[in-house]
Amino acid sequence: MARNPVISFACILSYFDEKKIVAKGENAFNSGHVQQAQFDKELKILRGEVLASMKKKTYKVSIGSNEIIKCTCDCPRGLDICHHMCALAFFGLYNISVTDLACSWRVHKQKHDYVQTAEVLFLLSNEMANYKVIKQSR
Repeated sequence: MARNPVISFACILSYFDEKKIVAKGENAFNSGHVQQAQFDKELKILRGEVLASMKKKTYKVSIGSNEIIKCTCDCPRGLDICHHMCALAFFGLYNISVTDLACSWRVHKQKHDYVQTAEVLFLLSNEMANYKVIKQSR
C-alpha cells in the first residue's frame, strides 16, 4: 500500500456502497485490469484505463481524489457507479501516494506465443536458397 495514498479505504467504501461492486472492482484490480493510471496533483484527479470484464476493450475512468465526490467512466454503466471506477480507486489506494511526482503507470500487455514453422520464421530469399553451412574447424 502507498504510504500516503491518494484515496483512503474508508472513502472507497463510503462512495461504493454496494458490496457487489466493491468485490468486483477489487477482483478487477487484483486481476491486473487497470492498464494505465495518472494522478494530477494540482487538480487532485486520478485518471486511468480499465479493461472491460468480457471484451478486449478499455474504459476511461476519472476519479476526484481525497474524498471521492464524482467518478466518471465511459462504460455503459459509467453514468452511475461501476466496478471500473472501484478498480481504479483500489489502484490509487495501493500504488499512488500524494507525495509522488507526476507519473504515469502503464502496464504492458503480454504477447501470446504461437507456433510457426521454420520457413515462416526464416523466410529465405532466392539468393539464400542454396546456402549451406560449412563445418567449422577447431
